[in-house]
Amino acid sequence: LDIKQVIRPADDSAVDLAKEAYTEKGILVNSGAFDDMDFDMAFDTIAAELDSQGKGRVTTNYRLRDWGVSRQRYWGAPIPVINCKQCGSVPVPEDQLP
Repeated sequence: LDIKQVIRPADDSAVDLAKEAYTEKGILVNSGAFDDMDFDMAFDTIAAELDSQGKGRVTTNYRLRDWGVSRQRYWGAPIPVINCKQCGSVPVPEDQLP
C-alpha cells in the first residue's frame, strides 16, 4: 500500500514513513491548493474553505464530565440532616454548617 506523505517536517529532515507516521505539525505537501502552508495556516484556510462550501464549520468541543458526587463514596456524599421526631428529616441550616 503506497502511503502518500501530506505533512513534512518544517526543518526538511527525512521521515521514513515505512517505519512510523509523521505526527508533528509541519508543512503541507501533496495537498493541492494548500501545499507549502504551515499546519496552523492550513488548518484555518481549510476550515474557511469548507465553511464557505457549506461542508463543515469550526466548533469548540468541551470535555464535560458529570459531577459524580454520589460516586465519590460508597453510599454517596454525606448530607448533614437532623432527624426530628415531629418534622422528620430536616437539612441542617446553612449557618450551622462548618
